[in-house]
Amino acid sequence: EKNWPGLRGYMLRPFFHDAKNQFAIVWLFATVEDRNRNFDAQDRANDLERAALAKVKPFEDRFKARYGDYTVTYTHDDDWVVQ
Repeated sequence: EKNWPGLRGYMLRPFFHDAKNQFAIVWLFATVEDRNRNFDAQDRANDLERAALAKVKPFEDRFKARYGDYTVTYTHDDDWVVQ
C-alpha cells in the first residue's frame, strides 16, 4: 500500500471450506484520481505504476513461494467506483 498513495488492499478468503487454495485481493483507491495517477489515457500501466510493481516484486515472490504460483488477469471490467 505504501507504493500506491490512496490505495488499500484487502485479502479475502473463501467463505465455504470446500473452496480450497483460493483467495482474492480487493484493491480500493480512495479516489478516482488516485486510481488514474497510475494509468495512461488508454488505461495501461504508466511509469509510476510499473515502478510501484517493481518495488513490490520481492514481496510477491515471497508470497508465491509460500502460497504457490498464481495468475493475475486484469480486464476493462475490473474497475468499479464505490458509492
